[in-house]
Amino acid sequence: MARDHGEGGRAFTIYLLLAVALMAVGVVTVPIAAVMAFLGLFGRDTPSWLRSHYGFQLRSTLIFLLSLGAIVLMLPGVDGGAAWAGYVMLAGVIGLGLFVIRCFWGLAVLYRRKPIPAWLI
Repeated sequence: MARDHGEGGRAFTIYLLLAVALMAVGVVTVPIAAVMAFLGLFGRDTPSWLRSHYGFQLRSTLIFLLSLGAIVLMLPGVDGGAAWAGYVMLAGVIGLGLFVIRCFWGLAVLYRRKPIPAWLI
């Protein structure tokens, strides 16, 4: 009989770590969450509905890192004089908003013990 990781306890912890990442501790929580999601995704005894959550969390981590990179790239003094700087900053802010929505939506789906739809991963 396969272990169920406490009915999604590890996935719940990862969602919380990702949500806390926006409170200026992302340098610590995002790598921990990414490693935990990676280990859960490729674990042999992980149920398929939890694998969908781990893949979703890894994509959410990638969205967070790309959005944060876009925002940092456009900070004053880096390259703020370019005409496209505002668009890159806007893309970063929209990406962070998408990240927050993905975290809370993933928690809601996890609470119902359902897999993430394949088209969202």
